[in-house]
Amino acid sequence: MNYYEAIRLFEIKKGTKINADVVKKKYRTLAKKWHPDVCGDAEQYKKLQEAYEVINRYLDEIKLLTKDEQEQLIIEISDLINIFKLGEVTVNGERITKGTLVKNKVFVIIPVNVKVNNMSYNYSFIKVRNIKDEYIVDAMLEDVDLERDLDIQVTVFNKSINAIMDSIRKDFKFNLDYIAQVVVTIQRVSRDNQT
Repeated sequence: MNYYEAIRLFEIKKGTKINADVVKKKYRTLAKKWHPDVCGDAEQYKKLQEAYEVINRYLDEIKLLTKDEQEQLIIEISDLINIFKLGEVTVNGERITKGTLVKNKVFVIIPVNVKVNNMSYNYSFIKVRNIKDEYIVDAMLEDVDLERDLDIQVTVFNKSINAIMDSIRKDFKFNLDYIAQVVVTIQRVSRDNQT
């Protein structure tokens, strides 16, 4: 399990600053819910233990940083764009400005929608914010016939690209209001090869 999967399992909402106290409180809540001795889910509880270790290991690695630098922030790409367009946004009751982005380690949630022949696929990626605000995400698309062309539409934020996908792999490049750039790489994989 990686850090991003652990954060997702802990159900930490976007805009939440992540520190040891937040993690411990969330852990206790989820442990009560999933503990096998209280009619919980043993498999989920095992995953919770692993996620707790992953997050704490990460927090231990950054303990040498200053207090402001220890805190982390999760926001959506739309919030990031609005911070630069509007100067600030409010997420979960907290005011976030450009200064907040500089002082904290920021993780950006990038939702991607892919439509193929009236079928819609939703992906959600979490990337560490970089100073250039350029992000590359890879989406796998199961297909039964890799030889046929697909009429495909990829949407990120409020931008869509329609194209004929005539290969196994294709890049869709999005310039989001000249503030962020996202490259979505769609890779077609045979449904027969999936386990």
